[in-house]
Amino acid sequence: INLLKSPPLVEVEFEARFPMRKYPYSREVQSFQSYWDKLKLLKENKTPFRFIVARATNSLKSTWDTNLQMALENIEIKEDADEGDDVIVSIKMRQYKDYGVKILKKASSSTSTTTSTATKKREETKQTDSNQSYTVKSGDCLWNIAKKYYGNGASYTKIYEANKKIIEDTAKKYGKQSSSNGWWIYPGTKLTIPKL
Repeated sequence: INLLKSPPLVEVEFEARFPMRKYPYSREVQSFQSYWDKLKLLKENKTPFRFIVARATNSLKSTWDTNLQMALENIEIKEDADEGDDVIVSIKMRQYKDYGVKILKKASSSTSTTTSTATKKREETKQTDSNQSYTVKSGDCLWNIAKKYYGNGASYTKIYEANKKIIEDTAKKYGKQSSSNGWWIYPGTKLTIPKL
């Protein structure tokens, strides 16, 4: 079997020249210390930052860009007499992704938990006695929406069939050939939740 895995974090490593004299590509010379201090702050403060590379042809027509959130892994000055006053710095970065912990509230007692669960089930049953409307939020899928309204994720096909046209039209709007039977749904899409 082929177990599909998430792609690894992107790593970027390069050497940068900080010119101390005027070149055709560098008309204004600034103190290397100011650059070095900024790089050290990123490393010491463990601050993620945006790494952007804008690419263009000789006629200045934009081609494709790199725009990643990165963390500075290592910086090192490489001194070489052949480079004169110029400073060469080796820079190593790694992609950074935001993460967090989900905090759940603890129920005060088992009695209140049982009561609230029973109330919730009654409300859910009440909700599905007639058609409801639902607006898709980021991270939603039809399975979870069906679980919320019907108590069973496998009933997602009811929601898909009732909203097939809008789901398929939205998927095409986002560049997909189809929604893959409701696999691709997008935030802001208004769905009708049919009654049980």
